[in-house]
Amino acid sequence: MECEVCVVGLGVSSLPLLKLLQQSNTDFRVVSSTAFGIWEKLTAAGENFDLVTTIESTNYSWWDYDYDFPFYTARGYHDKLLAELTPDLMDRWVRKDVTQVDETGGRYRVWSGDELILTCSKLVHAIGFAPDKNIFSNLSCIANAGRQGGKHFLIFGFSDTTNLYISRLIHAGHRVTLACRHFHVVDKIGSTHGNVGGPFDQYEPMQHWTGSGTLPRGC
Repeated sequence: MECEVCVVGLGVSSLPLLKLLQQSNTDFRVVSSTAFGIWEKLTAAGENFDLVTTIESTNYSWWDYDYDFPFYTARGYHDKLLAELTPDLMDRWVRKDVTQVDETGGRYRVWSGDELILTCSKLVHAIGFAPDKNIFSNLSCIANAGRQGGKHFLIFGFSDTTNLYISRLIHAGHRVTLACRHFHVVDKIGSTHGNVGGPFDQYEPMQHWTGSGTLPRGC
């Protein structure tokens, strides 16, 4: 199989690009054995809970913004993501694990084991950083921390998996310090419903800091 663009990874971070490729009538394929990573695993495991974060940190820019509480449950958010898999996108989805990519003659070759899946002229790596393999044990640790709050957690990295941790910790009244050098989904950080710059993440102090250029009190 040959195409112009191959996107490796079908997840929250690659969906905005896939929509743009569709709109531009680009010949593309997305290669991924699963869709929406951790959200699929949570649904399969029967996990469900409220995502107590702002709409800006969970919505895409083209979704409606409704500030009625609660925002979403984990399963409800997964359902909204699955609704984005249009028939056209499903037809372009190659359900394989990518094990190797090489370049020859100015084109990329994408492999799954010994099978050559496709060749393309442009390749996008969109599987994010190393996934958190301890997601379920970490969620158990958070649950065991209790619902009375008072504890302080340090979380490295910002992603949708991090969002799961934050949702439970903040809801239980714990303090969270977030350390990161990147954001997985740039689409969520830009302008939202007419606000230039948009919220940076779900923390009100951080929104104040990025909006005014001054460090808020207490930080």
